[in-house]
Amino acid sequence: MAMDPKTMRPVRSAAAGVAPTVTLQPTNETASEGGTATFTSAASGSPTPTVQWQLSTDGGSSWADIGGATATSYTTPTLLLSDDQNQYRAVWTNSQGTATSNAATLTVTVAVVGSSLWILDAYPPVFHWST
Repeated sequence: MAMDPKTMRPVRSAAAGVAPTVTLQPTNETASEGGTATFTSAASGSPTPTVQWQLSTDGGSSWADIGGATATSYTTPTLLLSDDQNQYRAVWTNSQGTATSNAATLTVTVAVVGSSLWILDAYPPVFHWST
């Protein structure tokens, strides 16, 4: 045990380690319906922090862990329009504490596969729209 040089009394050493600190915040993402989006975060700390991604479907009022989402990047499943405005965040943890990233918002846009407009030479004109 270490000694305080002024009082010559034993001093307990601080616990080895450093609580996590988020070093890379996830950013807002925009993706098309039917596509995917990827969110990335990073943190420092000792011991090395682990991450758990979380999802909020109510504007950040409540959060739920995403099963199996424990890597520095999280890629969503195939997106639906109903996923629009969902929020994602990373929770970093080690034996010294926890750090939570900022929330990133997902914007899902309507996918336009392809379209064409045909105008037939007729009177009255006949329009055909296909996608």
